[in-house]
Amino acid sequence: MRRLLVIFLTAVILTGASPVSVNHAKEGLIRYGAGDYVGAMESFRMARSADMGKAAYMAWGMATLRLEKYRSAAAKFGMASGKDPSDGDPLALMGESYLRDGSPREAIAVFARIGNRPLTDPVGVKILWGVASNGAGAHAHALSLFREAGRTAMPQRRGEIVRGEGAALIGLGRHDEADERLGRYLRENPDDAGALALAGEASLKRGSFDTASRRLRTALDKGAPVGPTAYNLACAESRRGAFDDACAALRRSCAAGFDCATPMRADPDLLPLRDRGCLDRPSPPGGERPKKGGPSHSGGGSEPSADRPAHSQPLSR
Repeated sequence: MRRLLVIFLTAVILTGASPVSVNHAKEGLIRYGAGDYVGAMESFRMARSADMGKAAYMAWGMATLRLEKYRSAAAKFGMASGKDPSDGDPLALMGESYLRDGSPREAIAVFARIGNRPLTDPVGVKILWGVASNGAGAHAHALSLFREAGRTAMPQRRGEIVRGEGAALIGLGRHDEADERLGRYLRENPDDAGALALAGEASLKRGSFDTASRRLRTALDKGAPVGPTAYNLACAESRRGAFDDACAALRRSCAAGFDCATPMRADPDLLPLRDRGCLDRPSPPGGERPKKGGPSHSGGGSEPSADRPAHSQPLSR
């Protein structure tokens, strides 16, 4: 925070900015540093754009991002990039903002603009770009990004990378490879709920329904997202002939807000349930949505969640 303020005040001296406007921008930086994100936004709004340097726009963007106003945050990071086009970090945070907003294609377009610009966390950017690529259905590119990130990542990022690779392999239809990659990781990290959910989906698509059921139930017990994971569990139980368990899992998925009313009627895995009444309950509005482009399964959680993109640690910590 002190570094941001020093950079900003140096810019003020050099440009001869309006003292009143500068005070608003300075106050915004101080409020941001104190964790008063709403107050920071109010102060920044009262400053003139001409008096806002990169540091002030970065702080404004971060305050907006922390308040989950993702598209507004993306715009602020875009302004920060305009103040210093040589820096890749504003673009990286802009891309993250679009990803958190559920707009992976917009995120991809921004990440692609970074080019050779310097980054504070280049591995993190590759991971988020991979998450966005999975979310947009560009699984081959996602797999390449995760593998590239894995060559230089610290050990604590291994889980993010393996989950991203698993989701990409599932999206490419390479279910045996996904199962092997995730299974090897889970032998050392058996409590990773996201990896368990993906491994369960890989097992389901390989036709190993008993294994899928076991993995998906364990994933739910360990905190995997209920909507898509319970939906996949319903598919596995239906394929196993455990129709009551399948209906229970399906209702659990819908109750969690997963928007499954339409895909569940088109999903061949759930065909045996059509005469059992558990497809008649509509899902609540505004809930989780299944992966675009496919009616049946979650796609490995490639869509970002409300609090952070799946498979990734946020750059905006």
